[in-house]
Amino acid sequence: NPPRFEGHYPMADIWEIAAYVEEHPDDHPQRWRLAKKFYADHKYRHALDHLNVLKHEWTPKQNVRRYLAATYYRLGRYEEAAAELEEALEEWPDDLGLREQLAHIYQVDGKLERALEVWEYVLKFFPDNAMAQKAANKIKVSLAFKQPPNTQDKQGSFSSDPGELGVEEDSLPMPGAICSK
Repeated sequence: NPPRFEGHYPMADIWEIAAYVEEHPDDHPQRWRLAKKFYADHKYRHALDHLNVLKHEWTPKQNVRRYLAATYYRLGRYEEAAAELEEALEEWPDDLGLREQLAHIYQVDGKLERALEVWEYVLKFFPDNAMAQKAANKIKVSLAFKQPPNTQDKQGSFSSDPGELGVEEDSLPMPGAICSK
């Protein structure tokens, strides 16, 4: 039986769990726990090593794939993050969270048209999804004004809400139209 690191026992140090996993490489639940701890501790390269082992050796699990994509994202490896999510969506095509994560990665990576396609796909099945509506609208505004979706304002926060950009919503051009101003 694997040692219990939680519950009635005090929480184990991350490196104690790592030593255990090194001695017991087939204990995938403990490796998963270790990968999550590394991720939470911002040790993304260590998390990535363990998540890749889990991806290839453990029964496919959505959360492993989600964490793997998030880890690539945190490392600034957006193309690998997107590829991981696209591959995961082949296995779990109805997972809304995977699609939202993919759209976000495309958006951050500046692939606005691809991000918009994913958000519109989400809205096709979940038309009342407020997050998808807001994100799609931000991208449409960004594409209309040819600027990135996260424009930094004077306070240092990021926004592309038309009102916060000093633009009245009714005066916004249609996507693809040339702005006269």
